[in-house]
Amino acid sequence: MAEAVKALTIARRRGMTIRVAGESGEGVITAGEMLTWALARAGLWVTTFRTYPAEIKGGPCMFQVRFDRKPLDSPTGPADVLIAFNDEAIALHQESVRPGGVILYDRHDDGSEPEGLRADVTARAVPFGKVALESLQSRLAKNMVALGATYAAMDLPLDSAKEFVARRFASKGESVVSVNVRALELGYELAREQLEGLGRLAELSEVDGATTGAADSGTGRMVISGNQALSIGAIAGGCRYYAGYPITPASDILELMAAQLPAFGGVAVQTEDEMAALASALGASFGGVPSMTATSGPGLSLMVELIGLGVMSELPVVVVDVQRAGPSTGMPTKTEQGDLNLAVYGGHGDAPRIVVAPVSVADCLEVGRRAFQLAGRYQTPVIVLSELVLAQRTESLPVPRGAELLLEPEWGGTGANGKSNGALDGHYRRYVDTEDGISSRPLPGDPAGLHVITGLEHDEYGHPNYEPAMHRRMSEKRRRKLEALQREVEADPRAWVARFGPEGARIGLLGWGSTYGAAREAAALAEQMGIAVQGLWVKMLSPLPTRTVEAFVRGLDVVIVPEVNASGQLARYLEANGIRGRIVPLVKYEGLPFSAEEILARIVEVAKGS
Repeated sequence: MAEAVKALTIARRRGMTIRVAGESGEGVITAGEMLTWALARAGLWVTTFRTYPAEIKGGPCMFQVRFDRKPLDSPTGPADVLIAFNDEAIALHQESVRPGGVILYDRHDDGSEPEGLRADVTARAVPFGKVALESLQSRLAKNMVALGATYAAMDLPLDSAKEFVARRFASKGESVVSVNVRALELGYELAREQLEGLGRLAELSEVDGATTGAADSGTGRMVISGNQALSIGAIAGGCRYYAGYPITPASDILELMAAQLPAFGGVAVQTEDEMAALASALGASFGGVPSMTATSGPGLSLMVELIGLGVMSELPVVVVDVQRAGPSTGMPTKTEQGDLNLAVYGGHGDAPRIVVAPVSVADCLEVGRRAFQLAGRYQTPVIVLSELVLAQRTESLPVPRGAELLLEPEWGGTGANGKSNGALDGHYRRYVDTEDGISSRPLPGDPAGLHVITGLEHDEYGHPNYEPAMHRRMSEKRRRKLEALQREVEADPRAWVARFGPEGARIGLLGWGSTYGAAREAAALAEQMGIAVQGLWVKMLSPLPTRTVEAFVRGLDVVIVPEVNASGQLARYLEANGIRGRIVPLVKYEGLPFSAEEILARIVEVAKGS
């Protein structure tokens, strides 16, 4: 059955996929990014996936780009072309090449062939390294030679590659730029000589009947990563203070914020650790400045006490967790959806907080901006659960209009309005109990809004108070804020759930985060097999839109829940929230994302009653 599913996936899969593989330090990622940029400039929709080692240098590395004339859901799946910089890359990745695909590999200096090459692909030795060494006295330039050859074989204009090289290496001086440009030219010429008998890769790259060279470049699109999209969304959402500590794979956010926030009147600060980062962000928030920090799992673990402080003191703040694999230090450069439990429950005592999760690169931008609305309105921390595979994936997106993105978060300053609000000795009732749990929040400097802020349990004025009745009252107040948000989401869930597939389908897919793209593609492939599947992806995880999820599950015979973690955290969370039905967990915990093929295989098994 698995082979049949694989064959169907390959036969009916849209677009074309090129994978570049080699050793870290050989320029694999640079070559992949340049190819992506050129394909996007040619007017194609692109989506990418990469893997790389945790070591600074050394270890296997891969970059995959998938492209088509229409937007794509997922970058994963079989490759049409593998460009291998060494024999290890062939050994690790040739099984990912579809039957009939192409492997281009660096020719051995002694003319020997790599061992174990597959017979059902076209493999061609090309002297990338030799040309770079003999012509440029640098074997390291072979990535540019290989890229130039790929451009020629796919009829991509070399001028765009030269432009990218000039921009990418400008800081390293004219000599470095000229060497890389010459390497591109040599590769371009090499393809004309060495790949003539291959039938040219351009014949493989026909998407919807037209080659890449004929695509329209006037598309008004940009190529952007999930981390970049989330950062842009945060700035558009009102973020004006960012505090962070470098940690893979969230460091890109710190770098972008440091570069861009000053242009918007904001400030970015690198702190000594993750605890200081969140403490600093909470301090800025207290002063009325929309604030954010970003980290990964180990950093979020360190932040849990301060998340509790944000809940107790009712201070808005946005915390981005770009998840990576494993507990402790784990696998810093591999992906996982392992932090759901930590994000929802992490911390001592009852500390209800909002948890949201984008499902795509485009969604990173939207969720990033709306997180500030939620934090300000409900005066509580908002945790944004991103993932390495989303953070570092690059995709084509329409260029948004800046004015349409901008939001004004409700970050306090409207509370006192010159009134005492039942003042006690001049103090303001900052934590006055309300029907929805949300109190007005004056900012420091408002003489009518003087109040105490503390991490201790307190009364309405903020004064420490340990009476049983007061603790119960304030605990219920904090919980009611999330209940109010839950009602808001249930009233119009469209912004916080993503649906696909026919509503009458009896098989369902239910998930969160980055598995959305592969699941949606799997459902489309299943439909071609005559199997109807509908899907629901939840972006609001805490509070969970329970009624919406219950209604979805109730109408299905079986619900498959794909998750990139070992324990099926969402499946267990659904059960804890009273969601009942025939739920079939589908877990993957290898540090890699799901492919559509893997989810489709489970759909077929379920449809056949396995």
